[in-house]
Amino acid sequence: MPFIHARTNQSIGKDSKAKISALLGQAIEAIPGKTEQWLMTEIEDQKGMFFAGTSEPCAMITIDLFGQSDDTSCDQLTQKVTEIVAAETGIRTERIYVRYLSTDQWGWNGHNF
Repeated sequence: MPFIHARTNQSIGKDSKAKISALLGQAIEAIPGKTEQWLMTEIEDQKGMFFAGTSEPCAMITIDLFGQSDDTSCDQLTQKVTEIVAAETGIRTERIYVRYLSTDQWGWNGHNF
């Protein structure tokens, strides 16, 4: 039950958003037990974002996970997510943040797991 929320101050076309989402579906497998089957993504563009005091292209990626994951898996996913976003948007990797949030409470289909 992962959710990846990507926000950027750049414009991203519909086709590029779909491609990014599909690539994230492959990348999520860096986390043991996570697959595209349960992945939800949200990609927001043209946000009023600033990083290091400038409005140069930047992105914030938040990855919500049900349960915990180990540091090595998260590091691998961060690398993959950063590469995907940089390649598909042209944003420099040093202007992309990735944040992880984990919880043991996650609901679906009217019930919690």
